[in-house]
Amino acid sequence: MWGEPGIRHTRSSAAVHQQHRREPDAVEIPDHGYLNLPEWPGIADIRALTSPDVLVSVTGGGMVMVRGTTLEEDTSAPNPGQPMGGGYNSSLSAGVITLATPLNPGASVNMRFVFGVEGSGKFRVFVVVEALP
Repeated sequence: MWGEPGIRHTRSSAAVHQQHRREPDAVEIPDHGYLNLPEWPGIADIRALTSPDVLVSVTGGGMVMVRGTTLEEDTSAPNPGQPMGGGYNSSLSAGVITLATPLNPGASVNMRFVFGVEGSGKFRVFVVVEALP
């Protein structure tokens, strides 16, 4: 792995009801391992990774907690999980939003997405955030 670039994003709830789960789907990530495709010249090979919570300083002083995301994996036999990280159509979850601890209307959560770089080149990441009422 060549590096681990990350994206931080604040997600706010404009919903009328509490949201019990936030599930960002990293639906478009160039990974050369998807369907055993060969490397594409000039296109990076990146993978979604599980990331821990981090405390970051913000402009103007102060600190903010940025919540890590968890790569969802099926490790039940015979599936091996995703030992090299998640590629195309992977799901990540923000474990701080659950049935017991929903995101209230008007509240927000700072989230962190981390990617493992397996091959250099250009890339884009398209994320769709789904919320369950």
